Amino acid sequence: MFQVQDNSKIRLESPQRDLRNQRLLGASANLNPEHSNTYSAARLKDLEQHIPNPFTKLDQGTYLHDRPDKDVYKLLIDSFRIRQDDDLNFESKKSPGSIYSGASSSLVPFREFLSKASSRKLLPAWWNAEKQGQCEALGESGAWNDLRKKVGKQEVIDHYGDQKAPMQLRMFAEAVYGVGSMGQDGTSMRKMLAQMEQGGPQGGMMSMLNLAR
Repeated sequence: MFQVQDNSKIRLESPQRDLRNQRLLGASANLNPEHSNTYSAARLKDLEQHIPNPFTKLDQGTYLHDRPDKDVYKLLIDSFRIRQDDDLNFESKKSPGSIYSGASSSLVPFREFLSKASSRKLLPAWWNAEKQGQCEALGESGAWNDLRKKVGKQEVIDHYGDQKAPMQLRMFAEAVYGVGSMGQDGTSMRKMLAQMEQGGPQGGMMSMLNLAR
């Protein structure tokens, strides 16, 4: 966490604080009573299908696989949108052709995001030009998942109903770009969370990650 020293005294929180949650595993406060040997992720609101092991699928490169088409479109759009917002807030980066650079829509850089995701084999097997067109259409349809609107961490939490929704989206965007915001690497955190989902030695401590990020 760092503080911007200016007249507005705005305090910014690093998006990669998600990756430092392992330091909280020794904490004993704010525990969720749901303790077990395995961890099943919360159901994300606004998605048709629940995926109980999103971090395992992120680690395997199959986060978008085995999901309904529209769920894939929403997750693609929102992982891109939160990364755009993180890049501006934490690196002062404005993607050319995006709403952060004055464009009416971020469709152009979103297409680049999709191209990178495809080149890294992160898209489901059914993805094709027609599906991409449907995804882009959703992104300019006026739905919540809108490429013409900015989105931040708290808005993602409120919309999907889970504190860890931004972490999922940020980790997917990291897989697409090959690096997290500010050049950070979320591999260790991702693998730890995947191990918890699979009943690893720290599985019963997953609820501690409900602490504020």
